[in-house]
Amino acid sequence: MTLRLGLRYDPAAPLDDRDAPDAAARLHREIVAHVRAAEARGVDLVWLSERPFAGGAPIPAAFPLAAAVAAATSRVRIGVGPLALALHHPLRVAEDAASVDGLSAGRLELGLGLGENERAFDAFAVATAERVARFEEGVALLRAAFEESPIGLLGRFCDARGLDVHPKPVQPGGPPLWLAADSAAAATRAGRLGDGLLCRDPALVTVFAAAWAESGRPPEALRVSLELPGSGAAKALRAAAPVLCELPRLDLVLPALPPGVAAEDAFGALDALAATLPDGLRARRASAPPP
Repeated sequence: MTLRLGLRYDPAAPLDDRDAPDAAARLHREIVAHVRAAEARGVDLVWLSERPFAGGAPIPAAFPLAAAVAAATSRVRIGVGPLALALHHPLRVAEDAASVDGLSAGRLELGLGLGENERAFDAFAVATAERVARFEEGVALLRAAFEESPIGLLGRFCDARGLDVHPKPVQPGGPPLWLAADSAAAATRAGRLGDGLLCRDPALVTVFAAAWAESGRPPEALRVSLELPGSGAAKALRAAAPVLCELPRLDLVLPALPPGVAAEDAFGALDALAATLPDGLRARRASAPPP
Protein backbone atom coordinates (compact mmCIF):
# COMPACT_ATOMS: atom_id res chain seq x y z
CA MET A 1 0.00 0.00 0.00
CA THR A 2 1.10 3.55 -0.69
CA LEU A 3 -0.15 6.49 1.33
CA ARG A 4 0.05 10.07 0.14
CA LEU A 5 -0.78 13.22 2.10
CA GLY A 6 -2.24 16.22 0.33
CA LEU A 7 -3.96 19.59 0.50
CA ARG A 8 -6.97 20.96 -1.36
CA TYR A 9 -7.10 24.62 -2.40
CA ASP A 10 -10.74 25.57 -2.73
CA PRO A 11 -11.33 29.23 -1.80
CA ALA A 12 -15.11 29.07 -2.23
CA ALA A 13 -15.95 32.40 -0.61
CA PRO A 14 -15.82 35.58 -2.70
CA LEU A 15 -12.79 37.78 -2.26
CA ASP A 16 -13.36 40.56 0.27
CA ASP A 17 -11.96 43.09 -2.19
CA ARG A 18 -13.02 41.27 -5.36
CA ASP A 19 -13.71 44.58 -7.09
CA ALA A 20 -10.00 45.38 -7.06
CA PRO A 21 -8.55 44.42 -10.47
CA ASP A 22 -5.61 42.55 -9.00
CA ALA A 23 -7.37 40.80 -6.09
CA ALA A 24 -7.76 37.40 -7.76
CA ALA A 25 -4.30 37.59 -9.32
CA ARG A 26 -2.79 38.32 -5.90
CA LEU A 27 -4.60 35.32 -4.41
CA HIS A 28 -3.40 33.08 -7.23
CA ARG A 29 0.20 34.15 -6.62
CA GLU A 30 -0.23 33.40 -2.91
CA ILE A 31 -1.56 29.92 -3.72
CA VAL A 32 1.45 29.20 -5.95
CA ALA A 33 3.79 30.30 -3.16
CA HIS A 34 1.86 28.22 -0.66
CA VAL A 35 2.13 25.12 -2.86
CA ARG A 36 5.88 25.65 -3.18
CA ALA A 37 6.11 25.73 0.62
CA ALA A 38 3.97 22.59 0.79
CA GLU A 39 6.29 20.80 -1.63
CA ALA A 40 9.28 21.78 0.50
CA ARG A 41 7.51 20.32 3.55
CA GLY A 42 7.06 16.95 1.82
CA VAL A 43 3.40 17.22 0.83
CA ASP A 44 2.75 14.66 -1.90
CA LEU A 45 -0.06 16.27 -3.84
CA VAL A 46 -2.29 19.32 -4.03
CA TRP A 47 -5.77 19.70 -5.49
CA LEU A 48 -6.89 22.93 -7.16
CA SER A 49 -10.66 23.24 -7.33
CA GLU A 50 -12.66 25.52 -9.58
CA ARG A 51 -16.09 27.12 -9.14
CA PRO A 52 -17.39 28.69 -12.37
CA PHE A 53 -20.14 31.26 -11.89
CA ALA A 54 -20.10 30.74 -8.13
CA GLY A 55 -20.79 34.26 -6.93
CA GLY A 56 -17.31 35.69 -7.29
CA ALA A 57 -15.35 32.66 -6.09
CA PRO A 58 -11.73 33.42 -7.05
CA ILE A 59 -10.91 30.26 -9.06
CA PRO A 60 -13.45 29.95 -11.88
CA ALA A 61 -11.02 27.85 -13.96
CA ALA A 62 -8.30 25.66 -12.46
CA PHE A 63 -6.11 24.73 -15.42
CA PRO A 64 -4.36 28.13 -15.73
CA LEU A 65 -3.51 28.06 -12.03
CA ALA A 66 -2.32 24.45 -12.36
CA ALA A 67 0.03 25.53 -15.14
CA ALA A 68 1.51 28.21 -12.87
CA VAL A 69 1.93 25.68 -10.06
CA ALA A 70 3.57 23.22 -12.47
CA ALA A 71 6.11 25.82 -13.54
CA ALA A 72 6.93 26.71 -9.93
CA THR A 73 7.36 23.16 -8.57
CA SER A 74 9.28 20.02 -9.44
CA ARG A 75 7.94 17.09 -7.40
CA VAL A 76 4.46 17.57 -5.94
CA ARG A 77 1.59 15.95 -7.82
CA ILE A 78 -0.95 18.49 -9.12
CA GLY A 79 -4.64 17.64 -9.07
CA VAL A 80 -7.16 19.68 -11.03
CA GLY A 81 -10.76 19.36 -9.98
CA PRO A 82 -13.15 17.95 -9.52
CA LEU A 83 -14.29 19.60 -12.75
CA ALA A 84 -18.00 19.56 -13.55
CA LEU A 85 -17.32 17.65 -16.75
CA ALA A 86 -20.74 18.34 -18.28
CA LEU A 87 -19.86 22.06 -18.37
CA HIS A 88 -16.74 21.45 -20.48
CA HIS A 89 -16.16 20.09 -23.95
CA PRO A 90 -14.20 16.90 -23.26
CA LEU A 91 -11.70 17.60 -26.04
CA ARG A 92 -10.95 21.01 -24.52
CA VAL A 93 -10.35 19.30 -21.17
CA ALA A 94 -8.13 16.73 -22.92
CA GLU A 95 -6.03 19.43 -24.56
CA ASP A 96 -5.66 21.44 -21.35
CA ALA A 97 -4.80 18.31 -19.38
CA ALA A 98 -2.22 17.20 -21.94
CA SER A 99 -0.63 20.66 -21.87
CA VAL A 100 -0.37 20.81 -18.06
CA ASP A 101 0.80 17.20 -17.91
CA GLY A 102 3.62 18.06 -20.30
CA LEU A 103 4.51 21.26 -18.46
CA SER A 104 4.68 19.37 -15.17
CA ALA A 105 6.66 16.43 -16.61
CA GLY A 106 3.80 14.02 -15.96
CA ARG A 107 2.58 15.17 -12.53
CA LEU A 108 -1.06 15.93 -13.34
CA GLU A 109 -4.06 14.18 -11.78
CA LEU A 110 -7.54 14.95 -13.09
CA GLY A 111 -10.68 15.00 -10.95
CA LEU A 112 -14.13 14.88 -12.54
CA GLY A 113 -17.62 15.28 -11.09
CA LEU A 114 -21.22 15.84 -12.11
CA GLY A 115 -21.41 19.40 -10.82
CA GLU A 116 -24.25 20.89 -8.80
CA ASN A 117 -24.17 24.66 -9.36
CA GLU A 118 -27.36 25.31 -11.34
CA ARG A 119 -26.22 28.86 -12.10
CA ALA A 120 -23.21 27.47 -13.95
CA PHE A 121 -25.34 25.03 -15.92
CA ASP A 122 -27.66 27.87 -16.92
CA ALA A 123 -24.73 30.08 -17.88
CA PHE A 124 -23.25 27.41 -20.15
CA ALA A 125 -26.69 26.41 -21.51
CA VAL A 126 -26.33 22.80 -20.36
CA ALA A 127 -29.39 20.95 -19.11
CA THR A 128 -28.88 19.48 -15.65
CA ALA A 129 -30.95 16.48 -16.74
CA GLU A 130 -28.11 15.60 -19.13
CA ARG A 131 -25.38 15.69 -16.48
CA VAL A 132 -24.91 11.94 -16.09
CA ALA A 133 -25.06 11.16 -19.82
CA ARG A 134 -22.61 13.97 -20.64
CA PHE A 135 -20.35 12.87 -17.81
CA GLU A 136 -20.13 9.23 -18.91
CA GLU A 137 -19.61 10.15 -22.54
CA GLY A 138 -17.00 12.72 -21.52
CA VAL A 139 -14.99 10.16 -19.53
CA ALA A 140 -14.99 7.81 -22.52
CA LEU A 141 -13.92 10.62 -24.84
CA LEU A 142 -11.10 11.69 -22.53
CA ARG A 143 -9.71 8.18 -22.49
CA ALA A 144 -9.94 7.96 -26.26
CA ALA A 145 -8.29 11.36 -26.69
CA PHE A 146 -5.39 10.37 -24.44
CA GLU A 147 -4.80 7.01 -26.10
CA GLU A 148 -6.07 6.92 -29.69
CA SER A 149 -4.83 8.66 -32.83
CA PRO A 150 -7.21 9.46 -34.36
CA ILE A 151 -10.23 9.23 -32.06
CA GLY A 152 -13.00 6.94 -33.24
CA LEU A 153 -15.84 7.87 -30.90
CA LEU A 154 -19.32 8.97 -31.99
CA GLY A 155 -21.37 10.00 -28.99
CA ARG A 156 -24.71 11.57 -28.27
CA PHE A 157 -23.17 14.97 -27.61
CA CYS A 158 -19.94 14.88 -29.61
CA ASP A 159 -18.78 13.42 -32.89
CA ALA A 160 -15.03 13.02 -32.41
CA ARG A 161 -14.41 10.62 -35.26
CA GLY A 162 -11.14 11.41 -37.01
CA LEU A 163 -10.10 14.06 -34.49
CA ASP A 164 -6.90 13.99 -32.48
CA VAL A 165 -5.35 15.58 -29.41
CA HIS A 166 -1.69 16.39 -29.87
CA PRO A 167 0.70 16.27 -28.17
CA LYS A 168 -0.43 13.41 -25.97
CA PRO A 169 0.05 13.60 -22.19
CA VAL A 170 3.45 12.59 -20.83
CA GLN A 171 1.82 9.90 -18.68
CA PRO A 172 0.97 6.86 -20.82
CA GLY A 173 -2.79 6.74 -21.21
CA GLY A 174 -3.10 10.20 -19.69
CA PRO A 175 -3.35 11.46 -16.12
CA PRO A 176 -5.34 9.37 -13.62
CA LEU A 177 -9.06 10.11 -13.80
CA TRP A 178 -10.43 10.54 -10.27
CA LEU A 179 -14.24 10.55 -10.10
CA ALA A 180 -15.89 12.47 -7.28
CA ALA A 181 -18.76 10.92 -5.34
CA ASP A 182 -21.10 12.03 -2.57
CA SER A 183 -23.65 9.24 -3.02
CA ALA A 184 -23.71 5.47 -3.48
CA ALA A 185 -24.76 5.87 -7.12
CA ALA A 186 -21.81 8.15 -7.83
CA ALA A 187 -19.40 5.81 -6.00
CA THR A 188 -20.67 2.89 -8.10
CA ARG A 189 -20.15 4.94 -11.24
CA ALA A 190 -16.62 5.79 -10.11
CA GLY A 191 -15.84 2.12 -9.57
CA ARG A 192 -17.07 1.34 -13.06
CA LEU A 193 -15.50 4.23 -14.99
CA GLY A 194 -12.74 5.88 -12.98
CA ASP A 195 -9.14 5.30 -11.99
CA GLY A 196 -9.86 6.40 -8.43
CA LEU A 197 -12.49 7.74 -6.04
CA LEU A 198 -12.60 11.26 -4.62
CA CYS A 199 -14.85 11.41 -1.57
CA ARG A 200 -15.37 12.80 1.92
CA ASP A 201 -17.48 9.93 3.27
CA PRO A 202 -15.55 6.74 4.15
CA ALA A 203 -18.78 4.75 3.81
CA LEU A 204 -18.56 5.22 0.04
CA VAL A 205 -15.23 3.40 -0.12
CA THR A 206 -16.80 -0.05 0.20
CA VAL A 207 -19.39 0.81 -2.46
CA PHE A 208 -16.64 1.95 -4.81
CA ALA A 209 -14.52 -1.13 -4.12
CA ALA A 210 -17.45 -3.46 -4.83
CA ALA A 211 -18.15 -1.79 -8.18
CA TRP A 212 -14.44 -1.90 -9.01
CA ALA A 213 -14.34 -5.64 -8.34
CA GLU A 214 -17.52 -6.27 -10.32
CA SER A 215 -15.93 -4.52 -13.30
CA GLY A 216 -13.11 -7.08 -13.23
CA ARG A 217 -10.41 -4.52 -12.62
CA PRO A 218 -7.16 -5.44 -10.87
CA PRO A 219 -7.53 -5.04 -7.10
CA GLU A 220 -3.97 -3.76 -6.73
CA ALA A 221 -4.81 -0.74 -8.92
CA LEU A 222 -7.71 0.49 -6.76
CA ARG A 223 -7.10 3.93 -5.30
CA VAL A 224 -9.07 6.23 -3.02
CA SER A 225 -8.61 9.88 -2.08
CA LEU A 226 -10.40 10.73 1.16
CA GLU A 227 -10.76 14.37 2.14
CA LEU A 228 -10.88 14.72 5.89
CA PRO A 229 -12.52 17.62 7.77
CA GLY A 230 -10.40 20.58 8.73
CA SER A 231 -11.12 19.90 12.41
CA GLY A 232 -11.49 16.44 13.89
CA ALA A 233 -9.44 14.81 11.11
CA ALA A 234 -7.65 12.40 13.44
CA LYS A 235 -10.92 11.21 14.98
CA ALA A 236 -12.50 10.69 11.55
CA LEU A 237 -9.44 8.80 10.39
CA ARG A 238 -9.43 6.46 13.39
CA ALA A 239 -13.08 5.61 12.77
CA ALA A 240 -12.41 4.77 9.12
CA ALA A 241 -9.07 3.02 9.65
CA PRO A 242 -10.36 -0.59 9.42
CA VAL A 243 -11.60 0.04 5.87
CA LEU A 244 -8.77 2.31 4.78
CA CYS A 245 -6.00 -0.03 5.91
CA GLU A 246 -7.20 -2.61 3.38
CA LEU A 247 -6.73 -0.29 0.40
CA PRO A 248 -3.71 -0.70 -1.89
CA ARG A 249 -3.48 3.06 -2.57
CA LEU A 250 -4.81 5.82 -0.36
CA ASP A 251 -4.59 9.60 -0.33
CA LEU A 252 -5.54 11.60 2.75
CA VAL A 253 -6.35 15.21 1.93
CA LEU A 254 -6.98 18.18 4.19
CA PRO A 255 -8.37 21.58 3.23
CA ALA A 256 -5.53 24.04 2.77
CA LEU A 257 -5.51 26.97 5.15
CA PRO A 258 -5.94 30.40 3.55
CA PRO A 259 -2.91 31.44 1.52
CA GLY A 260 -0.80 34.07 3.20
CA VAL A 261 -0.73 32.25 6.52
CA ALA A 262 2.82 31.63 7.75
CA ALA A 263 4.05 28.24 6.56
CA GLU A 264 4.89 27.05 10.05
CA ASP A 265 1.23 27.56 11.01
CA ALA A 266 -0.42 26.58 7.73
CA PHE A 267 0.82 22.99 7.75
CA GLY A 268 0.20 22.30 11.41
CA ALA A 269 -2.97 20.32 10.77
CA LEU A 270 -1.23 18.14 8.20
CA ASP A 271 1.73 17.57 10.51
CA ALA A 272 -0.66 16.60 13.30
CA LEU A 273 -2.46 14.17 11.01
CA ALA A 274 0.83 12.53 9.99
CA ALA A 275 1.81 12.22 13.64
CA THR A 276 -1.44 10.50 14.61
CA LEU A 277 -1.80 8.03 11.74
CA PRO A 278 -3.16 4.66 12.88
CA ASP A 279 -0.46 2.00 12.99
CA GLY A 280 -1.81 0.24 9.90
CA LEU A 281 -1.34 3.40 7.86
CA ARG A 282 1.80 4.79 9.47
CA ALA A 283 3.86 1.81 8.36
CA ARG A 284 2.83 2.35 4.76
CA ARG A 285 3.50 6.05 4.47
CA ALA A 286 5.64 6.87 1.42
CA SER A 287 7.08 10.31 0.86
CA ALA A 288 6.88 10.17 -2.92
CA PRO A 289 4.81 7.18 -4.09
CA PRO A 290 4.14 6.50 -7.75
CA PRO A 291 1.08 8.12 -9.37
